[in-house]
Amino acid sequence: MRKTNRKKNFVDTDLLIGICSLDPETGKHFFLADFDDVTEEELMDRVGKILVSKYQLKGKFYLIKSGKGLHLISFSNLLDLKTYVKILKEMKADEKFIFWVKKVKYGILRLSRRSSHRKVPKISKILLSPYPAEDSDIKYWYFVLLNLEEAYDTQRVIVCA
Repeated sequence: MRKTNRKKNFVDTDLLIGICSLDPETGKHFFLADFDDVTEEELMDRVGKILVSKYQLKGKFYLIKSGKGLHLISFSNLLDLKTYVKILKEMKADEKFIFWVKKVKYGILRLSRRSSHRKVPKISKILLSPYPAEDSDIKYWYFVLLNLEEAYDTQRVIVCA
């Protein structure tokens, strides 16, 4: 048996648990967005002016504090990909997040803590539109996973590429 000197490529990663915008039943998207360098007040203003007034989105909007910024989530509305991307741009979501959504045709937000700051995403505010809507059943699993992540410590994961 011959020994090789090939080096393996290792990728250090933080994404352990995430939520995807794509609804498998309809092929449409829940509104998931990542925002960096924006205050809660600015984001709440954008929700009112863009999501509720302009696009008439209904129901609850969850404002989640992430380690680096804010996540905004709505399980009450399903959007086609073109509208989803258009709204992300108007809302001034993180450019890398928008690039990812356009590239892979779905959005994904981390539920796990990052090793760099060890903070689990937490609800900061729940915003209500003036229009009633029913949240998706996926909302239940999102919060179950957030609670599990909060309850247990996580280990660093190294993925061999």
